[in-house]
Amino acid sequence: MSLSPVPQIPLRDDPTQDSIWKRWLSEQRTQVNSTGPGSYTIGDILYADTTTTLANLAAAATGNALISGAAPSWGKIGLTTHVSGTLPIANGGTNSTTALSGNSIMVSDGSKIAQGSAGTTTTVLHGNAAGAPSYSAVSLTADVSGILPSANGGTANGFTKFTGPTTAEKTFTLPDANATLLYSGGALGTPSGGTLTNATGLPISTGVSGLGANVATFFGTPSSANLAAALTDETGTGAAVFGTSPAFTTQISTPKIVTASGALDVTPAAGSGLNVNLSTTGDLAVNTSQFYVDTSTGYVGIGTIPDYPLEIYRSNFPFIALRGDASNTGAIYFGDNASDSSGEISYVHSADRMDFYTAGGSADMSIYNGNVGVGEPAPTSRFVVSGGKLQVSATMAGGILADFVNPVDSKGMFVGYTATGAFMGTRASGDTFQIDTDTAGAFIITAASNVGLGTTGTTTLGNLNKLQVAGVTAATSSLGISTWSANALGSRIELGKSRGAAVDTNTIVNSGDVVGSVTGYGANGTTFTNAAQISMEIDGTPGATNDMPGRIVFLTVPDGSGTLTEAMRLSQDKTALFASSIKTAAPTTGTAAFWKLGSLITGQVGLVINTTQYVELDIGGTFIKVATI
Repeated sequence: MSLSPVPQIPLRDDPTQDSIWKRWLSEQRTQVNSTGPGSYTIGDILYADTTTTLANLAAAATGNALISGAAPSWGKIGLTTHVSGTLPIANGGTNSTTALSGNSIMVSDGSKIAQGSAGTTTTVLHGNAAGAPSYSAVSLTADVSGILPSANGGTANGFTKFTGPTTAEKTFTLPDANATLLYSGGALGTPSGGTLTNATGLPISTGVSGLGANVATFFGTPSSANLAAALTDETGTGAAVFGTSPAFTTQISTPKIVTASGALDVTPAAGSGLNVNLSTTGDLAVNTSQFYVDTSTGYVGIGTIPDYPLEIYRSNFPFIALRGDASNTGAIYFGDNASDSSGEISYVHSADRMDFYTAGGSADMSIYNGNVGVGEPAPTSRFVVSGGKLQVSATMAGGILADFVNPVDSKGMFVGYTATGAFMGTRASGDTFQIDTDTAGAFIITAASNVGLGTTGTTTLGNLNKLQVAGVTAATSSLGISTWSANALGSRIELGKSRGAAVDTNTIVNSGDVVGSVTGYGANGTTFTNAAQISMEIDGTPGATNDMPGRIVFLTVPDGSGTLTEAMRLSQDKTALFASSIKTAAPTTGTAAFWKLGSLITGQVGLVINTTQYVELDIGGTFIKVATI
């Protein structure tokens, strides 16, 4: 690319023509555009990418620098590739090119930061006037000031602690705070005042004052006779006896305390009781825990330290026995502040019966011969409720309330409820649920959830139906439905059909679908064969709402056959068709027919009675009037 030289601009140009200057700029712009990019963005930088063409470098984000090269670019400054020299301390550097190693300190010598010496685990860092600190051990004379407290192993007072010799005499000079000599040499004499501590070898008889009569003698010779002489409030005479098995040769008469063969017999005076007073911190224990009274709580334990008012523990057979004469009744009473007999559990020996009472009166519950009676003192069955109703309740959100189990095979039934209602069923999968009256099998639900009335629910009439009614007479095998209300509505049987794959899934049906049927079956000696059927079907394309065209098809089985065939049809357009005849068009004469008897076979004869009271023959679609009604 080459640019034309700037032309000489005359003082005045032809005002009717473009100026020489504008024409020159236009020529230069044309040349630049022919050798470089045709458009630019604010911030772009032009550079020569070849010797004859230009290129533009797009602007970069803030923080980037222009890096030189054959093709300049924006980028970050690399400290190892774009920077040389040593960063001064004033600019955040060390002013040193020496790399630092681990376990060292950084030290400034005034002009740079350099690496100092490394220490060991037994040294500390010491400073010096030269500004070059170093590691060394601590000097207790040069590096430490003050007095070491006693809590840290010192004396806390500046005095020196001495430990005297054990085998030879040694003299210590112990100055006080005023540098006065306290003692030097010789044996320790009697101090002029204060309390003597940690002294040995002091004679009791001459070195201790303030003792009672004969006490020093007992300390010197601690015999029972010397102890008796030293006592001042003793009763009786004789020497004291001590040992693991003391032998009392006399007794206290009132209250009487007697020993015989190691036993202790305490008999209070007549009319007096035996009272053992213990503090709230002193418990009564017999053989550690065979009998234990916790005085802080008032709890009593037998065989254990109690956690309850009365607690009994034994590793095997912790029985409580209440025994009486065979002619009497043993009982446990329960009471409160208002009554001492609010509840009772008693055993009647004469009847061999356990009775349970509340608030007096007759027994609320009795156990007799292994039977339980509620309101019944002599139950003859395993569980008898008399004079009331049986109610089972629970605080759970729902589940089994009563479970009846046969211990031989673990089968049985249960009764329960959920948030949606009550339920009952069998405990074992595959069992039937049966309700009997005077006839066995009055109501049966099989494992397949089939329901039978008067039957086991397994009879197959074409299909194994969910509801089966069977009997030996018309009355015992009939289904009666009646309505009792003051309106025009009566009882009804409703049959439904959906193409949904699951229950309660509503999917629209198709034309020809059977929505319900009633079929009659006859026994053939081994099983049942269908004889006739009324079928309700979809007759056309149904709509989404209130559009469900239907027909009723009557089917019979011809003689010598077991197959149902269509005999008559009532179509959705109210046309009655016999022998499978279907009306496809209205008659061509008269008005629309309202009754037709004919055939599906083309060309056969049909009979039509229309609304104009004409009787016409339908011969292959041609109508001929034959009579007037």
